[in-house]
Amino acid sequence: MIPRLSMILASLAAIGGSLAGVNLVDAGSYRWVDAEGRVHYGDSVPAEQVRMGYRIYDAYGREISVVEAARSQQDIELALKREARAADQARRDRILLATFTSEEDIEFVRDDRLAALNSTILITQEKLAELQLQQADLEAQAQSRVDTKQPVPAVVWQGLERLSASTSHLRTSLMSSQREKRTLVKIFAADLGRYRKLKAR
Repeated sequence: MIPRLSMILASLAAIGGSLAGVNLVDAGSYRWVDAEGRVHYGDSVPAEQVRMGYRIYDAYGREISVVEAARSQQDIELALKREARAADQARRDRILLATFTSEEDIEFVRDDRLAALNSTILITQEKLAELQLQQADLEAQAQSRVDTKQPVPAVVWQGLERLSASTSHLRTSLMSSQREKRTLVKIFAADLGRYRKLKAR
Protein backbone atom coordinates (compact mmCIF):
# COMPACT_ATOMS: atom_id res chain seq x y z
CA MET A 1 0.00 0.00 0.00
CA ILE A 2 2.73 2.41 0.89
CA PRO A 3 4.60 2.02 -2.39
CA ARG A 4 1.35 2.50 -4.29
CA LEU A 5 0.54 5.64 -2.26
CA SER A 6 3.98 6.96 -2.93
CA MET A 7 3.47 6.47 -6.66
CA ILE A 8 0.15 8.31 -6.53
CA LEU A 9 1.64 11.19 -4.59
CA ALA A 10 4.54 11.34 -7.00
CA SER A 11 2.18 11.45 -9.96
CA LEU A 12 0.15 14.25 -8.36
CA ALA A 13 3.32 16.17 -7.66
CA ALA A 14 4.39 15.78 -11.28
CA ILE A 15 1.01 16.98 -12.51
CA GLY A 16 1.13 19.92 -10.12
CA GLY A 17 4.58 20.77 -11.31
CA SER A 18 3.57 20.70 -14.95
CA LEU A 19 0.53 22.91 -14.20
CA ALA A 20 2.74 25.31 -12.35
CA GLY A 21 4.82 25.62 -15.48
CA VAL A 22 1.88 26.51 -17.73
CA ASN A 23 2.08 30.10 -18.91
CA LEU A 24 -1.29 31.46 -17.78
CA VAL A 25 -0.76 34.84 -19.48
CA ASP A 26 2.47 35.15 -17.54
CA ALA A 27 0.61 34.67 -14.24
CA GLY A 28 -1.42 37.83 -14.94
CA SER A 29 -5.04 38.48 -15.81
CA TYR A 30 -4.65 41.59 -18.03
CA ARG A 31 -3.14 42.05 -21.45
CA TRP A 32 -2.38 45.40 -23.09
CA VAL A 33 -0.31 46.84 -25.91
CA ASP A 34 1.76 49.93 -25.21
CA ALA A 35 2.27 52.93 -27.49
CA GLU A 36 5.27 51.25 -29.11
CA GLY A 37 3.33 48.09 -29.96
CA ARG A 38 4.80 45.87 -27.25
CA VAL A 39 2.47 43.34 -25.61
CA HIS A 40 2.35 43.22 -21.80
CA TYR A 41 0.64 40.99 -19.24
CA GLY A 42 0.07 41.70 -15.57
CA ASP A 43 -2.18 41.57 -12.51
CA SER A 44 -3.19 45.19 -13.10
CA VAL A 45 -3.19 47.73 -15.90
CA PRO A 46 -0.99 50.83 -15.54
CA ALA A 47 -3.00 54.03 -15.12
CA GLU A 48 -1.55 55.55 -18.27
CA GLN A 49 -2.59 52.46 -20.24
CA VAL A 50 -6.24 52.32 -19.16
CA ARG A 51 -7.36 54.85 -21.79
CA MET A 52 -5.56 52.83 -24.48
CA GLY A 53 -7.73 49.75 -23.87
CA TYR A 54 -6.89 46.25 -22.62
CA ARG A 55 -8.11 42.63 -22.41
CA ILE A 56 -9.09 40.64 -19.33
CA TYR A 57 -8.37 36.89 -18.92
CA ASP A 58 -9.48 34.28 -16.41
CA ALA A 59 -7.16 32.06 -14.41
CA TYR A 60 -6.74 29.70 -17.36
CA GLY A 61 -5.72 32.37 -19.84
CA ARG A 62 -9.09 32.55 -21.56
CA GLU A 63 -10.19 35.97 -22.72
CA ILE A 64 -13.36 37.01 -20.92
CA SER A 65 -13.65 40.71 -21.71
CA VAL A 66 -12.26 43.48 -23.88
CA VAL A 67 -12.13 47.10 -22.73
CA GLU A 68 -11.99 49.34 -25.78
CA ALA A 69 -9.68 52.33 -25.91
CA ALA A 70 -11.22 55.56 -24.69
CA ARG A 71 -11.96 58.02 -27.48
CA SER A 72 -10.16 61.35 -27.42
CA GLN A 73 -12.00 64.64 -27.85
CA GLN A 74 -10.70 64.76 -31.41
CA ASP A 75 -12.08 61.27 -32.11
CA ILE A 76 -15.45 62.31 -30.69
CA GLU A 77 -15.53 65.47 -32.79
CA LEU A 78 -14.62 63.51 -35.93
CA ALA A 79 -17.34 60.97 -35.18
CA LEU A 80 -19.88 63.76 -34.71
CA LYS A 81 -18.83 65.32 -38.01
CA ARG A 82 -19.21 61.97 -39.77
CA GLU A 83 -22.65 61.52 -38.25
CA ALA A 84 -23.64 65.05 -39.29
CA ARG A 85 -22.46 64.44 -42.86
CA ALA A 86 -24.35 61.15 -42.99
CA ALA A 87 -27.52 62.84 -41.71
CA ASP A 88 -27.14 65.65 -44.22
CA GLN A 89 -26.63 63.16 -47.05
CA ALA A 90 -29.74 61.23 -45.98
CA ARG A 91 -31.74 64.49 -46.01
CA ARG A 92 -30.42 65.35 -49.48
CA ASP A 93 -31.29 61.88 -50.71
CA ARG A 94 -34.88 62.24 -49.47
CA ILE A 95 -35.22 65.61 -51.21
CA LEU A 96 -33.68 64.26 -54.42
CA LEU A 97 -36.06 61.30 -54.57
CA ALA A 98 -39.05 63.44 -53.65
CA THR A 99 -38.23 66.09 -56.26
CA PHE A 100 -37.47 63.94 -59.30
CA THR A 101 -39.20 60.85 -60.59
CA SER A 102 -36.68 59.99 -63.30
CA GLU A 103 -33.25 60.85 -64.70
CA GLU A 104 -35.00 62.70 -67.52
CA ASP A 105 -36.59 65.05 -64.96
CA ILE A 106 -33.17 65.96 -63.60
CA GLU A 107 -31.77 66.53 -67.08
CA PHE A 108 -34.77 68.68 -68.06
CA VAL A 109 -34.39 70.96 -65.02
CA ARG A 110 -30.62 71.12 -65.56
CA ASP A 111 -30.99 72.11 -69.21
CA ASP A 112 -33.63 74.70 -68.36
CA ARG A 113 -31.42 76.30 -65.72
CA LEU A 114 -28.40 76.25 -68.00
CA ALA A 115 -30.38 77.82 -70.86
CA ALA A 116 -31.39 80.71 -68.59
CA LEU A 117 -27.80 81.19 -67.44
CA ASN A 118 -26.46 81.03 -71.00
CA SER A 119 -28.96 83.71 -72.02
CA THR A 120 -27.84 85.93 -69.13
CA ILE A 121 -24.19 85.40 -70.04
CA LEU A 122 -24.83 86.23 -73.71
CA ILE A 123 -26.73 89.44 -72.88
CA THR A 124 -23.99 90.53 -70.47
CA GLN A 125 -21.30 89.85 -73.06
CA GLU A 126 -23.16 91.91 -75.66
CA LYS A 127 -23.62 94.84 -73.25
CA LEU A 128 -19.99 94.66 -72.25
CA ALA A 129 -18.83 94.69 -75.88
CA GLU A 130 -21.03 97.73 -76.59
CA LEU A 131 -19.67 99.66 -73.60
CA GLN A 132 -16.11 98.75 -74.52
CA LEU A 133 -16.65 100.25 -77.98
CA GLN A 134 -18.00 103.44 -76.43
CA GLN A 135 -15.07 103.55 -74.03
CA ALA A 136 -12.58 103.07 -76.85
CA ASP A 137 -14.22 105.89 -78.82
CA LEU A 138 -14.03 108.33 -75.88
CA GLU A 139 -10.43 107.31 -75.17
CA ALA A 140 -9.58 108.07 -78.82
CA GLN A 141 -11.22 111.48 -78.53
CA ALA A 142 -9.30 112.27 -75.36
CA GLN A 143 -6.01 111.12 -76.89
CA SER A 144 -6.63 113.23 -79.99
CA ARG A 145 -7.14 116.30 -77.79
CA VAL A 146 -3.98 115.54 -75.88
CA ASP A 147 -1.98 115.02 -79.09
CA THR A 148 -3.15 118.42 -80.48
CA LYS A 149 -2.54 120.06 -77.11
CA GLN A 150 -6.22 120.88 -76.67
CA PRO A 151 -8.04 120.57 -73.37
CA VAL A 152 -10.09 117.44 -72.96
CA PRO A 153 -13.72 118.37 -72.23
CA ALA A 154 -14.96 117.46 -68.79
CA VAL A 155 -17.84 115.54 -70.34
CA VAL A 156 -15.30 113.19 -71.98
CA TRP A 157 -13.58 112.46 -68.66
CA GLN A 158 -16.92 111.97 -66.98
CA GLY A 159 -18.03 109.63 -69.74
CA LEU A 160 -14.83 107.59 -69.39
CA GLU A 161 -15.30 107.29 -65.64
CA ARG A 162 -18.91 106.19 -66.08
CA LEU A 163 -18.03 103.67 -68.76
CA SER A 164 -15.10 102.32 -66.72
CA ALA A 165 -17.39 101.73 -63.73
CA SER A 166 -20.07 100.12 -65.92
CA THR A 167 -17.65 97.78 -67.71
CA SER A 168 -16.10 96.77 -64.39
CA HIS A 169 -19.56 95.96 -63.02
CA LEU A 170 -20.45 93.94 -66.12
CA ARG A 171 -17.18 91.99 -65.99
CA THR A 172 -17.87 91.07 -62.37
CA SER A 173 -21.44 90.06 -63.25
CA LEU A 174 -20.20 88.01 -66.20
CA MET A 175 -17.64 86.14 -64.09
CA SER A 176 -20.29 85.48 -61.46
CA SER A 177 -22.68 84.01 -64.04
CA GLN A 178 -19.94 81.86 -65.57
CA ARG A 179 -18.95 80.62 -62.11
CA GLU A 180 -22.59 79.86 -61.33
CA LYS A 181 -22.84 77.89 -64.56
CA ARG A 182 -19.80 75.76 -63.71
CA THR A 183 -21.18 75.12 -60.22
CA LEU A 184 -24.58 74.22 -61.61
CA VAL A 185 -23.07 71.69 -64.01
CA LYS A 186 -21.18 70.03 -61.13
CA ILE A 187 -24.21 69.97 -58.85
CA PHE A 188 -26.50 68.38 -61.44
CA ALA A 189 -23.79 65.87 -62.42
CA ALA A 190 -23.48 64.86 -58.74
CA ASP A 191 -27.26 64.74 -58.29
CA LEU A 192 -27.69 62.61 -61.40
CA GLY A 193 -24.99 60.19 -60.27
CA ARG A 194 -26.46 60.00 -56.77
CA TYR A 195 -29.96 59.48 -58.14
CA ARG A 196 -28.77 56.54 -60.23
CA LYS A 197 -27.13 54.93 -57.19
CA LEU A 198 -30.22 55.38 -55.05
CA LYS A 199 -32.48 53.90 -57.71
CA ALA A 200 -30.12 50.97 -58.23
CA ARG A 201 -30.41 49.88 -54.59
